[in-house]
Amino acid sequence: MRKLAPHLRFGNYELERRLGAGGMAEVWLAYPLAPGHPSSRVVIKVMHEHLTTEHRVVELFLEEARLAQRLVHPNIVRVFDAGQVDDEWFMAMEYVDGIDLRSATVAHGGPLWPAMAAWLFAEAAAGLHAAHGLKTPTGAPLNLVHRDISPDNLMVDREGRVRVLDFGVARAADTEHTTLTGSRKGKVRYMAPEYLIDHQASPATDVYALGASLFEVVTGHRPFEHVKGTADLHIAVATEQLPPANEVRPSLPEPLVAIIRHATHKDPRQRMGTAKAFERQLRTFLTYWPPPTPEQIGDEVRMWRQRLALERPARREAGSFGQLETTEFIRVTSLDDDTTEPRGVPLKKEMELSSPNIVLAPELEREAVRTRGKPKKSSRAKRTPPRR
Repeated sequence: MRKLAPHLRFGNYELERRLGAGGMAEVWLAYPLAPGHPSSRVVIKVMHEHLTTEHRVVELFLEEARLAQRLVHPNIVRVFDAGQVDDEWFMAMEYVDGIDLRSATVAHGGPLWPAMAAWLFAEAAAGLHAAHGLKTPTGAPLNLVHRDISPDNLMVDREGRVRVLDFGVARAADTEHTTLTGSRKGKVRYMAPEYLIDHQASPATDVYALGASLFEVVTGHRPFEHVKGTADLHIAVATEQLPPANEVRPSLPEPLVAIIRHATHKDPRQRMGTAKAFERQLRTFLTYWPPPTPEQIGDEVRMWRQRLALERPARREAGSFGQLETTEFIRVTSLDDDTTEPRGVPLKKEMELSSPNIVLAPELEREAVRTRGKPKKSSRAKRTPPRR
């Protein structure tokens, strides 16, 4: 396998720069060379060389591409192309010029405004509902479920548009190779109890994860943040109800608190059954709590990106910028998400421990290069958790 490098031609694309790597693939920013391509830039995932000989892993990769190419919706990251260049398996997807919601909360310095968060999640729910309703070529329901919704997999761009990404762990009814035997994929804190315990996935499973992610974005605390240790975390997710969001952030409007409580009910029969129902409740809330316009949200995204780029410029060296995979396969006997996420810390503190999932704009990258390596002032004060 050849070594990938900037300005190298890769099939119908020219690689611009390496963004980082996930558990399954290396990720590059690239330019399409074919005329008339719908996007001026794309993100290319190239499978790691050591995985190309694993037949089941290649099948998973191709299954992700096959499913994702059928998902065409304004609120879903689009996959344009997939296949093999020489002996390298790749996937080319839409480049989102924005920031994921976890990093947005970090850059904001705490939880987002309730109306803004509600609007962002209503948009994400619209994308998920479209995925859930996807049909086979014969018209039969595909029964697609994402299974790995979290703030990392929800992005907002500079125009204020929300995208759901990483359908690589999605499961469909006509899929033969959706996961490895004896494993789950996802973050335990956002898993619906029925999926964690019995591997039962339905649209209500994604609704739970959306509700748990909304809980985090409006409170500034991850679900079950107080729980430490793998076994205790599994027990808590399987048996405990999330506390009312206004117990964590008392200023939250009660209607939004009720929506989150409804979406994260332990019993899927007591939960909204569809992402459309979740979206509808959020839209109703927004009629009384008007959200910012998409243009205003886009302005916030620009500010958040600049703040992260100037505060953590050296993190790009570690491959922390880009649309990277954020979840690994985890065995049923060891469903632990604490290996990739810090334990029991406020989101503001998490900025020091979690990698922002953004791509630098050229003007910000030049600024990052100029400031890289310079000592920060008052770094000790920045790392001190806020007093409660």
